[in-house]
Order: sequence, then C-alpha cells, then structure tokens
Amino acid sequence: MYSILIIAQKHFWQLHRGNKIALSDKDRTVVKFRELVAKNFAEHKDVGFYADQLNMSAKYLSEILVEQTGLSAKKWIEFHIMQEAKYLLSFMDRSVKEVAYQLGYTDTSHFSRAFRNYDGQLPTVFKNAVRDFNHAPSYALS
Repeated sequence: MYSILIIAQKHFWQLHRGNKIALSDKDRTVVKFRELVAKNFAEHKDVGFYADQLNMSAKYLSEILVEQTGLSAKKWIEFHIMQEAKYLLSFMDRSVKEVAYQLGYTDTSHFSRAFRNYDGQLPTVFKNAVRDFNHAPSYALS
C-alpha cells in the first residue's frame, strides 16, 4: 500500500505542476505485480510465478520491488494474503478453517502459523478480538 501511495504522490505533484504522468518501467512493474498478486494470491504464493508472468527473474523482481517500495516480492505477497485474511476474519461469518481454505491453504495449522508470524497473534484470537470489539456497548468505546 505504501508504494502505491508514494507513486500516487509523485504523480500528483507532476500533475500539479502541469506535467504529464509518465510511469517508469519499474513503476509499471510494481503496478503489474500488485495486480497479478490481487488476482492470483490464493493459488500462487511463490515469487517465481509472478516473475514468470512479468518475464523476469524472481531475484530481479524482488530487487525492483525493494528499490521502489522497500518490500520484497515475498513480503508483498504475504502482506496481500494477510490483509485478505484479516478482512475475511473481521467481516465475513467464516471459520478460521474456511478462511484458510479460501486463501489457498490446505492445512489450517500452516495458515495459523503464517498469520501468527505476520500479526503476532493466532487468527482465532484476532477474530475473537474483532467480534468482542464489535459487540462492546457503545459507552465502553468512548
């Protein structure tokens, strides 16, 4: 998300100055990569798949992403998966097992471990915290 904001800010100032927006090849690679991840993250969690789609090596793809955004391709994929997991756990009436399956995990424990490594808590704890917050009396939130 941060990289998209940086690119957007850069282009806002170009427009503000009356310049035409011209994405660099690296900016286009970032945008295409993010689009591919959004479409394919449940089936493809490996950097190699995305690098192949973009006709470059996994190493070069990660170098571009780190240079442009500060995050490697692997971290971007993980970020997208975990943001989707948080959304599904927060707003959809699905079990952790169902969310894991929807995100392409065949083993719930593997998903739970990945979620804990990313967020510092198990998905069940996250889901319960969101549920408890949403059901808290309004006076308790002020």
